[in-house]
Amino acid sequence: YSTMLPAQASGRMVGFWIEAVDGAGASARFPAVAPSTRCLYRVGETNPASQLDRYHVWMSPETVTALSNAPKMSNELFDITFVLNDTDVFYNAQLRYRGSPFIRSAPPTDPVNGRYAYRIDFGAHQPLGESDEINLDNLEVGRDPTLQRERTAFLLYQELGLPYSEDDYVRVWINGADHQIYADVRKIDEAFVE
Repeated sequence: YSTMLPAQASGRMVGFWIEAVDGAGASARFPAVAPSTRCLYRVGETNPASQLDRYHVWMSPETVTALSNAPKMSNELFDITFVLNDTDVFYNAQLRYRGSPFIRSAPPTDPVNGRYAYRIDFGAHQPLGESDEINLDNLEVGRDPTLQRERTAFLLYQELGLPYSEDDYVRVWINGADHQIYADVRKIDEAFVE
């Protein structure tokens, strides 16, 4: 099945859902709670070449507002669309702020342009590689402009035979705003313990 969507202006965020009706009149929607939860796409999203994986996060205006008003230590998840390298799309992923009170030193106020640490939950039905959740670490740019302190510590732990978190540098865009380099850090869970 296919449909033709009307042309949209560059930079525009478009929310949609799919509804199907069979011959007997039974219907189903994806996502199931549309229209409050929607799939998103953004027209004209920049996707420059990079040796790093490119993570695009698209948030509806409702998600932006909810994240802007969330308490500093809230772990409530909010609906997003996540795109990996302009090829793999994860509709109905969920995002929240992450970190200790030290990392979340002030209440987040601008999730689109501010630089925060995030957890993204893809759900068991659509894992990203082997993980159904990832941690995006903002690398505390203000305290470490080199972005190397934590990675150096992990390499030292590895050389000493100690447990360490695997991490990869990635490029992150949120609703088209370029957040530059983040670290995708392995979550401390059963897989880490193994």
